[in-house]
Amino acid sequence: MMDANSPAVIQPFATTHMIDTFRTGVAPDVLGSIYGSTNQALTDLGTRVMAECGAQVPLTEERLSILVQEAHTEHTDRWYQQIRNQHVFPLSNIIHSLPLPDMAGLAKSLIELESLKERVTRPSESVSGPIDVAVISKHDGFVWIDRKHYFRPELNPRFFKRAE
Repeated sequence: MMDANSPAVIQPFATTHMIDTFRTGVAPDVLGSIYGSTNQALTDLGTRVMAECGAQVPLTEERLSILVQEAHTEHTDRWYQQIRNQHVFPLSNIIHSLPLPDMAGLAKSLIELESLKERVTRPSESVSGPIDVAVISKHDGFVWIDRKHYFRPELNPRFFKRAE
């Protein structure tokens, strides 16, 4: 529930790659790659520094691993804080103030973006086709904003007369 004390969130379900990228400003697979390569780079650096300095009592692999993990954790925490400050929090503040139709439009756009990404990069297309959009609000309850039909409208006029 959104109120003055709880921020708005974008909560994706199922395939979320592009939505997560939009929310954080960085693709999840890129974050994973950076995380792994940074850890390896720090380990390699520690080993090279010990070799270059000709350490009389070189660090054990275990001690080096602990120092690398501490540095990596501090670096990652700072990096994630920047992601939150520069992308997640500002987006949350904007979403919190959007009118419901604009919020629904944003949701639909994000799903369409995910669908486009799937269509051009993966053969499976797990996100495709028409998109249903509904809004649930405290005041109006459940309201369809955009709804696909699984049948041809001209062959089912009674359905649309009931809706009027």
